[in-house]
Amino acid sequence: MAVACPCHQCRPEWFRNGWWCPQEVRVAPVPPPASLWPRFGQHWPEAAHGEDDSDFAPFDAELRAVLEASLRTAAADRRYLEELEQAISRSIEEAAGLDSGSNAPTEPSSLAARCTICMEQKHDGIQCCCDEAGAAHFLCRECLPQYVHSELQSDEESGRRLMERRASGHCIRCPGRSQCEGFLQLDSLRPMLPAEDWSKLQATAEADENHRQWQQWRQHEHQEDPELLREALLRSMPNAVQCGGCGYGPIDHTACSDLDAHHGEWHGNTQISNQCPRCGWWQHDIQQWPRWDGMVNL
Repeated sequence: MAVACPCHQCRPEWFRNGWWCPQEVRVAPVPPPASLWPRFGQHWPEAAHGEDDSDFAPFDAELRAVLEASLRTAAADRRYLEELEQAISRSIEEAAGLDSGSNAPTEPSSLAARCTICMEQKHDGIQCCCDEAGAAHFLCRECLPQYVHSELQSDEESGRRLMERRASGHCIRCPGRSQCEGFLQLDSLRPMLPAEDWSKLQATAEADENHRQWQQWRQHEHQEDPELLREALLRSMPNAVQCGGCGYGPIDHTACSDLDAHHGEWHGNTQISNQCPRCGWWQHDIQQWPRWDGMVNL
């Protein structure tokens, strides 16, 4: 089929090789990307009857790639705008919160401080009671429950730790105890702890108070009664054990219950021994040692 040339200078055989006249305006039916057609219930347009569309293939593929890239860019821009709007909204809310609380009295725990345990700057938490000015240690709300739970468990496993807690008036030791002799007061802990942890802490405080009252009664009424003396020792060292072979005791065990873990190790000039110091009786776990009966047998 002869092709009319607008400039009348192109030769017919050129067009058979795919030539296009520079002055001819080429309009080709270009379908949108395939992913858009199912949305509108349409289909790819087909070439007219008898029309060869092979010349349009490279042009269509290039345009399709451009359109798909544009769609991806538009989607990315849309996500960026959504995230930007959310960030602006959060900034406005935070600014409004700061403005509303600017006239309220500032609590000491609302100031940012470094937590002694996680070493992060936190706003919500409590400080220990320390006699030395400016030496109080801060403990954040997130670390507090686990620390209290660990301290109560250690007190249950060590008579020495139990006596230290009772001497401090039922208070929890400061986490910075290597540099501080302060404590965490019960009144400050109550709003910071879950109900279960607070109930356990309150129960231990009541037990400590009962022990204190019993000690006062014993000192005034029956100072020389052997049975009361035995009960006083058991109250002071409720976790003590004794040798299952010769009855040597009391033994106040500390650290882990696995007696195989560190047996025979040297710490400086001292060698760890988890055997009975009198007869050499041995068990692999501290739970297998008998509870102390309150009779001093050394």
